[in-house]
Amino acid sequence: MFKFNELRMLEEMHEEREERRRMRESFSREELLEKFPREEWDDAYVPDESWEERWERRQKEKKEAPKGLLNFASKGTMGLFSGFIPAMVLFKSRRLRLAATAVGAGIGLGYAWCQNDLYSTHPDSVVLPGTFEEYVNRISNLINSKLPEQLKVK
Repeated sequence: MFKFNELRMLEEMHEEREERRRMRESFSREELLEKFPREEWDDAYVPDESWEERWERRQKEKKEAPKGLLNFASKGTMGLFSGFIPAMVLFKSRRLRLAATAVGAGIGLGYAWCQNDLYSTHPDSVVLPGTFEEYVNRISNLINSKLPEQLKVK
């Protein structure tokens, strides 16, 4: 059973929500666009947007999403193996091996988080890394450029 204070708090929250809704509906579309740029809008509320426009916008967002998810997966996998392989050599206990593997995966996912966060806030100035193959090719070219001719991988 609710106490009086809890009921009053719920009523105040409801009143605040209703006041925000009334305020939001009192603006015209032009005023809303001027006050809040479209990039900052929540997906749930976009005034005067037809369902076709919303569908097209969401499809466009879905096409852009896998690039970031692929970056997360590749960096997480590389971090996982960069922690797993040395852990198998250095440690005998299962706990230390799991801890080293988790640290490697955490570092890889943290690195991917930083890249994706920068890309999502500044997509024009930051280039998100491409596929896993492009990343491996870039690293192998970097290593090959520093090796003598006899040791280069072709």
